[in-house]
Amino acid sequence: MTRILAALLVAALLSGCASIIHGSRQDVRVTSVPSGAVVRVNLNNQATTTPGVLTLNRKEIGYVLTFEKQGYKPVEVSLRRTVDGWLFGNILFGGLVGIVIDFASGSAYKLTPDEVSTVLTQMNVSMKDTKKGDLLVVVDLERLPKQARERIARSDRAA
Repeated sequence: MTRILAALLVAALLSGCASIIHGSRQDVRVTSVPSGAVVRVNLNNQATTTPGVLTLNRKEIGYVLTFEKQGYKPVEVSLRRTVDGWLFGNILFGGLVGIVIDFASGSAYKLTPDEVSTVLTQMNVSMKDTKKGDLLVVVDLERLPKQARERIARSDRAA
């Protein structure tokens, strides 16, 4: 019985509260409208397709997620790293050793937001090959700024 209690005491002293509760990695859910965008992580070359989940190391600083889909403008979203509230559980359970372990493992941190959802905007121009080998450029005039539409209309009348 004494050995069991001693083992439990050593385990409690050698682990931090945040390490026990959620570990050093965090799942970040990613969605987009439309779905099917590829999401790339700048720090570790990880990628997934929306809707999906990325598993990121809490210790890293400077995560940028890039959403890309053909025909749409890419969107970049930065994640922030903040101190997680579970770190303060060490005051009751892990003590100084627990705090050191949590910071060393990255468990002391939380990445925010933990769910990233973005709406992708279609590009104004698309290009298609024709059967004759010519290149056809299609411009969606409704999505262009008013000033650009007026310039196109003036140049069309001049031709």
